[in-house]
Amino acid sequence: MRLFRIYVDGALFYHPQLSKLAVTEAKVEEDAENIDSLTLSAPYNHPYLAAIKPMASVIVCKKGNEVVFEGRAL
Repeated sequence: MRLFRIYVDGALFYHPQLSKLAVTEAKVEEDAENIDSLTLSAPYNHPYLAAIKPMASVIVCKKGNEVVFEGRAL
């Protein structure tokens, strides 16, 4: 089984087996004509929520070793 993981600036932000790194929503939208997007929501007490810097942080979503999304935080 390949697990989804989300990284922010190279640091693990979400892993399905770690309850302290829980998110409330993570949705990748692929669009053939426009830019792909990732909608990500986390609870207010997520330990790394403050680490996300708009227009600077790079967010990477992986399934197994395959990158399914990579982009900047808006």
